[in-house]
Amino acid sequence: MISEADRLNASTNFLRTRAPGLSAFGGLSVGQRVLGLTVPGFAIATFVVFGIPAFQVFATLLSLLYLAIVGERVALFMRVINKRGLIVISDEDALALSDEDAPRYSVLIPAYKEPEVIEGLFASIGALNYPRHKLEVFLCLEQDDVATLERVHEVGVPAYLRIIVVPPGDPQTKPRACNYGLTFANGSLVTIYDAEDHPDPLQLRKAAVAMARAPKRLACVQARLRYHNVGQNILTRWFTLEYDVWFTYFLPALVSRRSVIPLGGTSNHFRRDVLEMVGGWDPYNVTEDADLGVRLHRYGFEVGVLDSTTDEEANSDFINWLKQRSRWYK
Repeated sequence: MISEADRLNASTNFLRTRAPGLSAFGGLSVGQRVLGLTVPGFAIATFVVFGIPAFQVFATLLSLLYLAIVGERVALFMRVINKRGLIVISDEDALALSDEDAPRYSVLIPAYKEPEVIEGLFASIGALNYPRHKLEVFLCLEQDDVATLERVHEVGVPAYLRIIVVPPGDPQTKPRACNYGLTFANGSLVTIYDAEDHPDPLQLRKAAVAMARAPKRLACVQARLRYHNVGQNILTRWFTLEYDVWFTYFLPALVSRRSVIPLGGTSNHFRRDVLEMVGGWDPYNVTEDADLGVRLHRYGFEVGVLDSTTDEEANSDFINWLKQRSRWYK
């Protein structure tokens, strides 16, 4: 039995004590800070001393860098046209997985101040086609999120779902909630969904079959994401186009090249033992999903893209979009 103190310590400190160099807890390293000050300082000094020619050289270098990035994107696009990097599991193969052979599956759903999506969430998770005695679902809510907690009890908690109340602590982040929920999980496979997600009902079966067929080095399969509110405004249409290109072309191309795969924040399915081996999620990292993809690569594991779709809601508000995009670029 894990004590509450051990759960809290694991949710916050597991990665930074096990591999402090891979955690964002300490912020920038000394070398990064020196580089961050030296490069702009050198550039300013160069502009002051050499004037216009320095600007011309700088603009040329930026243009060459931009052309190199465009060239790489074109190469990735051509690569995926010739060699699809998707893992395709047919509906028939997914349904052929027997209840006895199905591995125990743990689903983590971190949510914060989202009472309006609870009813839809329960319907979406309830639609998952997976043996109920092999499935455990944890809705991870923060202790101060009174509105969502009240809404959950108003709707009624399904028998297959367990509410996990994350105790107060610093930092109060999504990855910390995921780590806390993971301490309750018993599944050999673990996935994470956002509260507004509508996953393909066969997605767990497809992921389980994909993992069973793959070598152990395949540590995670990322399902494709798309938006269901594409027609809401121009921002959601742009978002939808971006996601379609990313999950249909560029991510599978990166997989086929065995590159680092920046995971999305939802619908990634892990081997539980590997997830714990690499330190789980970093509660101090603002893009804990992409960071986890980098760590899997550093440890020698691979990530695949599963041809199964999860619908989610695109950010339709400009200010919220700006905050989200700023966090991604960090």
